[in-house]
Amino acid sequence: MNNGLLKRSEGKIFTENEIAGLLQKRIEINLACIYDHYLFCYGVAKELIR
Repeated sequence: MNNGLLKRSEGKIFTENEIAGLLQKRIEINLACIYDHYLFCYGVAKELIR
């Protein structure tokens, strides 16, 4: 039983700090993607308005 904790493939249990680090990385990547998408859409809109 893993008691609901995330496990690595080797069977080690992630620590809370590791999980927090992974979530932080994921959030940063998502924000970067959203920002890129926003800039792209803004650029397209500017081209269409011309």
